[in-house]
Amino acid sequence: MINIPSNLEKSIQLEWENNFLVELSLFDTQGLTFCSQKIGVETLQSLQHLSISYVNIDSFSQWLKLLSQHAELRQLNLTMTDLVQVPAWIKNLGHLEHLDLTANRLTELPAWMSHLKQLEL
Repeated sequence: MINIPSNLEKSIQLEWENNFLVELSLFDTQGLTFCSQKIGVETLQSLQHLSISYVNIDSFSQWLKLLSQHAELRQLNLTMTDLVQVPAWIKNLGHLEHLDLTANRLTELPAWMSHLKQLEL
């Protein structure tokens, strides 16, 4: 289990199932910073739902790339993350079924997204 400091309780939501982290929601840069520093790969392996909102995720791309190599994400929400293109690490998410890119600055989707067979476009 991860102890969330009281000042970050509104920034981070965790959902555990049988001592496995299955859902993680991050609502600001402080929450994402904390998680990128405190949550290791062994904890991410069971993660199925990730929601990051209202954060510019550019400075966290290494942690997100690592996450994409180990988690079996089925749902990914990157609402209002100031994206101008779909991050390449998303192509590693072979189990991804739902991707929310609402309220970003995207003008097109990359061709490789069609290779994510589980993804509902």
